[in-house]
Amino acid sequence: MAKKVEAILPGNIYYLHFDKPRLATHTLEWRRKQPNYGRDLIIDGDETGNKSLGYFRIHVDPIGYIHSITYLGTRSIAVDNILCLYGMHEKYLNRLVARFDEGVIKDFVEFFEESWALPLMHDRFQAFVKWSRVDLMSRKLDSDMEDIMKQLSDAISLGVKISEEERKQMYSRFDQGTERKFWDQNVSDKNKQRTLTLNICTKARELQSGEGRKGVCKALNPLG
Repeated sequence: MAKKVEAILPGNIYYLHFDKPRLATHTLEWRRKQPNYGRDLIIDGDETGNKSLGYFRIHVDPIGYIHSITYLGTRSIAVDNILCLYGMHEKYLNRLVARFDEGVIKDFVEFFEESWALPLMHDRFQAFVKWSRVDLMSRKLDSDMEDIMKQLSDAISLGVKISEEERKQMYSRFDQGTERKFWDQNVSDKNKQRTLTLNICTKARELQSGEGRKGVCKALNPLG
C-alpha cells in the first residue's frame, strides 16, 4: 500500500510525494546506490530556467513501473489524476521514458493533461487492463510471437539482460506481426462494447431506478 504526503510550504509552494512505505534507513541516497534502483525522470525549473515548472520527479523501476512521484511547485495540479499513475508501466504513459530521453517532454504537468492520458485516470482503467490481458493471453499465439515470448522467458530464467538492440528487434517483429493487429482490433472492439454498454445504462437510468436498473448494467458490463 502506497502512502501520500502533501503540504503547503511557505511561499504558497505545494509539495506532493507518493511512494510505498520504506524503512527509515532506506533513504533516497541509499536506494540510489542499489543495483536495482532504476532511474529518475526529473524536470527541474531551476535547471531549465523556467521556475514556473517547479520540480517534478518520477521514479521508474528497472522493469519500467512507476514507483514514486514527487512534485514541488506553485502551480495547481490534478493530484488525484497524478496519483493514478502510480504502479503503471511507463509504456502505458505514451512511452514516457523514451519521450523523456528524446527531449519531447518539457513539462510533466502539461504532458499528463493531454487528451491521450484521460483514459488512464478512469477508475476502471486497471480493471480494463487486467481483463484485456487475461482475455487476450488465453488464445494461442502465432509462431513468431511464441518465439519472442520464449526469448524473453529464457533471458529471465538465466538472468541475462536483453540489450536495447534486441529489444528493438523483438518489438519490431511484434509491431509488424499478426498478433499486433489482433490485439489492436480486440481492444477496439471492447471499447466499442463498453461505449454501447454505457449508452444502454444511461438510457436505463432515464427509464427506471433501483435494483432492476443495476441488474441491466451489471449483466451488460463484466467490470460492474
